[in-house]
Amino acid sequence: MPTRRAVTTGRFVLLSELNDFYLAEARLNRTLRLAYLAGDGLAQTGMDQRVTCGDDYDLSREWASAIHNHASSVDGIFYPSRHHNDLHSVALFERSQSAISFTKLGALGDQTIPDRWGVVCAVLSKFQWELIL
Repeated sequence: MPTRRAVTTGRFVLLSELNDFYLAEARLNRTLRLAYLAGDGLAQTGMDQRVTCGDDYDLSREWASAIHNHASSVDGIFYPSRHHNDLHSVALFERSQSAISFTKLGALGDQTIPDRWGVVCAVLSKFQWELIL
């Protein structure tokens, strides 16, 4: 009888490493003003996804610096996630610090809160990361 070998994705995280990261709840103290670099926002600024989703970080830093220094004084940038085109990310500039408050909810590796641990495991599974205990 042939031996079955586990199929792995090659992407893994140690449970102990999850304890270096935590889940936090963010609350807005005021409405954020963000440069919208998704959808039509890219074309309106004359850029394309090489800036927001590429691996040329010098290019993205130059654009971020230009947006930061623009007279509109936006709080940050809204852009598509590089690894999942249905998700978006927000990068906030230091001037937005008073606009948002965070409440630390606990370490991602904390298994004592079943609902949170279930969400962590679901996210790891969705993105095909293996957990090593």
